[in-house]
Amino acid sequence: MEATNQCGTPMPEYESHKKVWALKIATVEIIAIDTTTDGNPKVRVTFEDRAFAPQEHWCVCKPIPQPGWYLVHYEDGYVSFSSGETFENGYTLIKPGDNPHGMWHSIGWAVKMMRDGMRVRRSGWNGKGMWIGIVPSDQWGLGSGQNAYDYGAAGPGMLLPWVGMRTAQGTFIPWLCSQTDLLSTDWEIAE
Repeated sequence: MEATNQCGTPMPEYESHKKVWALKIATVEIIAIDTTTDGNPKVRVTFEDRAFAPQEHWCVCKPIPQPGWYLVHYEDGYVSFSSGETFENGYTLIKPGDNPHGMWHSIGWAVKMMRDGMRVRRSGWNGKGMWIGIVPSDQWGLGSGQNAYDYGAAGPGMLLPWVGMRTAQGTFIPWLCSQTDLLSTDWEIAE
């Protein structure tokens, strides 16, 4: 079995008396409380390895994870949290994930990251500060004054999100994927 994140990227692999896959947690945010039970929280965790998208988990009869803890996937599919010290004292890294710091991804990965609210770029783009991201439908900016765009009957719900690019000159324009961009595997998170 190979545990992966939502994009299909293999997670780093560790071994103790059993094999697990784990990611070190960078931040934890409580996003909901289950009022039908004893108040079990739902948390959103982000990881130190930013190649992995944030995940949401209910903490049912489990401690709330903290930064520095690990999200652990076991061979039977069970998922849990482990404190950093406990995990690091019991497991040794035997195989890094297939996306350790500095390795790149396909356009599918880039789209997934943009849907998760991140900005992406190609390492091959030579303009400093260039990136692309999704512009939500409620941020179109229809214009005003004498040169305003006339969208006719287009009202709420009629405008769709689109991908925009920050250029090397600091301007923002609509972006269209070229054949080269579509087939490249040098996509990365834009800082």
